[in-house]
Amino acid sequence: MADYSQFKTSTDPEFLATQSRPMERTREANARALATSINKVQPSNLYQSGTVSIDPGSISANTRASISVAIDNAAPGDFIIFLPPTTLNNGLVYAGATVATSGTVSLFLGNITGSPIDDSARDWSYVAFRLS
Repeated sequence: MADYSQFKTSTDPEFLATQSRPMERTREANARALATSINKVQPSNLYQSGTVSIDPGSISANTRASISVAIDNAAPGDFIIFLPPTTLNNGLVYAGATVATSGTVSLFLGNITGSPIDDSARDWSYVAFRLS
């Protein structure tokens, strides 16, 4: 039998929330758990979360595309995390996001295949943090 005594446990609710199995959490909760583990991003900086439909259009083979996404109240300098849908095409990889201008976020998707991919619109969850 394996010895797990070296692992510490906690009764802190925030710690426990990040340790539950992913299938038991909502997509938004997964994104929040990721964000709270990143330095400087605290739950108190969270100002918005939600779901938005994103249609990336056709993405050429072996390239990264920038897709404009409208997010109300987003401002340059904000930290936005998107959680890709589980049905995202297997050849597409989420590669981050940045606030381009007020209310508009640039979401980056990479096509890691040798062929163009034209994925359909899908719902993405996101969380937005204001760090300043």
